[in-house]
Amino acid sequence: LFIGMKIVLGNEGSMLLRRLAMICSLGILMLLASACGPSAADQITEYFDNLGTWDAQVEEETRVEADPVSYVRAKAVSGQNYSQNYRYTCQLYDVNRSTMFRNVFVPGFTVADVLPGALIEGESLRNGEIDILPIARSDVNLRIDVSIEDATLTVPSPAAPDAIYDAVTNMRREADPRLNETGVDIIAANLEYRVTEAYSYEQAMLDIGLSAEYASDSISANFNSTFSSEQSVETHTVMATLFHPMYTIVFDDSEITPAGFFSDDVKMTDIEQLAERDRIGSDNLPLYIKSVTYGQMILFTVSNSNIDSAEELQVAVSGVVGAFKGEATLEQSYVRTLQNSDIQVYSIGGDRDTAFEALRTGDLSLFFNPGASTTAEVLYMTANTLDGDSAAMIDRASFTERDCDAGQALYPEWYVVVDNTDDTRVYLGAGDNTREILRQETGRGQVLLNNYLPNSGIQTFEVWNALNCWQTQANVSIYRGTPSQPRNKRFEVNLDRVDGCVGYVQVLSFRIYADNAQANCEYRVDFGVPWHSWNGQGEIWRSCN
Repeated sequence: LFIGMKIVLGNEGSMLLRRLAMICSLGILMLLASACGPSAADQITEYFDNLGTWDAQVEEETRVEADPVSYVRAKAVSGQNYSQNYRYTCQLYDVNRSTMFRNVFVPGFTVADVLPGALIEGESLRNGEIDILPIARSDVNLRIDVSIEDATLTVPSPAAPDAIYDAVTNMRREADPRLNETGVDIIAANLEYRVTEAYSYEQAMLDIGLSAEYASDSISANFNSTFSSEQSVETHTVMATLFHPMYTIVFDDSEITPAGFFSDDVKMTDIEQLAERDRIGSDNLPLYIKSVTYGQMILFTVSNSNIDSAEELQVAVSGVVGAFKGEATLEQSYVRTLQNSDIQVYSIGGDRDTAFEALRTGDLSLFFNPGASTTAEVLYMTANTLDGDSAAMIDRASFTERDCDAGQALYPEWYVVVDNTDDTRVYLGAGDNTREILRQETGRGQVLLNNYLPNSGIQTFEVWNALNCWQTQANVSIYRGTPSQPRNKRFEVNLDRVDGCVGYVQVLSFRIYADNAQANCEYRVDFGVPWHSWNGQGEIWRSCN
């Protein structure tokens, strides 16, 4: 054709034809280049491969010593009808702690919020939310780990969230009745139990493996009274959770590339539009929900200000759980501890009042019991990046930890005062097992007895007068509190010498109950032979009142 045109057009036309030929050749080359370039799928995969990696770094814990605090608490004395005051000193530490979560606890979210296989914004998950990306999907293959007729389902492309929700609902509808069949023993063996001493809501959630970031406000509101600023330092608290995972629905991500998550109709321009709206980016990686676990849960706190340590609460709660799981016999002391404590409860998959009663009575079967009332709600989920790596979450807590000592018994100040004496001696102990702690030969003297009081039990003292041949006497007084205040005197006795040098003398014996914060003391006056050989027979003990 070009040759014929050349003949017709002559030399000038020949140059024009050559130019046309070059243009046509370039067009053909461009078409060929376009046909041989990267596909939309390759472009999408390359884009996400270069987008960056998921950052989940656990920070090193910091623990800074703060000022100590102390408090006084009356502790009941075993077998007695009185209590003893104890002073407890607690060293405080300001702590910053972070923890990694692969199973993300998502109570408060609905089934429609947490869809296995859904594509979500990574940044939304970091912020305690779940925002599904608005983009057409390839087929979404789901499977459930219980034996039902439709244990696997495929949601065909474009697999909109509503279609995934319908598939999940169908699976759950089949699974839940199976779990309620009579005789299905799935409860105790599968129960997961965690407990920790609680200093703050965020710290306790962190330490039992739950992130407070994803817990709804309704959950934290349940524990406002437990962790209020008015909570006294002597109150010990534990937080515990009892999980009963019933089943898990998993998204099948085998042999799938980043582009394989999207419908064939999705082009690179669709991805770029999401990026322009900040729905995707290096700081907002897309994730997919790998699995969702459904079941029941009790989250609760136990607080008590009449115990020495949180360990007592942990032992009681663990004992109740162990009895339910058949690992031990339920001891009534555990039940009494729970009944005498303040319990706050949040429940999933069952009635809150029933959960409270189960804990109060120590009978967990009241809540974790197969039957018509058993429901499986969303418990936790896992998420991955588009290349299949786990998208672990990091949560943090700042709190004040306390380390309290075992307590030191506190007694009022006890004094013995001797007056008008020629030779009066005060002894620690009784009979032949004594030690002199005061000898007052003339005038007036006194001694503080607190240094000689044990942490528990009874301490006996003796006062002997006039161990010589002179006819003398001594006035002996016992004070509960400083002797400068007359109202602190508990009693006084005049000890007289009788029968000359070889006769008997009056011996004052008094004893202080070291365990008794309110008690006075008891005393009696006997006749004894000098140097502690008296026979101990005499009047009954009298109250110092």
